[in-house]
Amino acid sequence: WKETAEEISESIGLLVGDVFVASACVAYYGAFTGEYRQSLVDTWMTSLEENEIPHAAEFSLQKVLSNAVQIREWSIWGLPL
Repeated sequence: WKETAEEISESIGLLVGDVFVASACVAYYGAFTGEYRQSLVDTWMTSLEENEIPHAAEFSLQKVLSNAVQIREWSIWGLPL
């Protein structure tokens, strides 16, 4: 429980930046290639750093928009991760 509480506390501090990038992904990814999508994320992450907005060191859209149980269920159903 202690580890979970620490993880939640840390993630709350990074919420603004992580949700910003997740929202941008949902709004702008569209039909772009994986390579271009990663380029967009890199650009947004650099912007967060320049503006000193807290965010996770490694961005994962799956982690922001889901949890481990949902991801496992997607895998069971054969959905791409």
